[in-house]
Amino acid sequence: MASDPQECHANALQCMGLAAEVKYPKLRATFLKLANMWTKLAIELEKPRKPRRRRGGPEHLRWFWALHFPSKPESLRTDNRVATLEAAKAEFEASWRQWLA
Repeated sequence: MASDPQECHANALQCMGLAAEVKYPKLRATFLKLANMWTKLAIELEKPRKPRRRRGGPEHLRWFWALHFPSKPESLRTDNRVATLEAAKAEFEASWRQWLA
């Protein structure tokens, strides 16, 4: 798929030229539809884009850790979201050691 508006405009012009040359009305209509679609795509690509929202939620909830047990004590935390990988590792290890005790 084209991502350059100039390429899309060139494709639209080529389709319009082909539409002018063909003898069959259905084929002419098809080329004109294609030219219209290329033109619309070029216009969409020329529009300024909004910055995309970063996936994964807020930065302070970037890292997720979890432990899964068949049974667990009530006081044992088994999952959480934290800001850093180090914090996730530390909480994970603390919960793991608590479960082992």
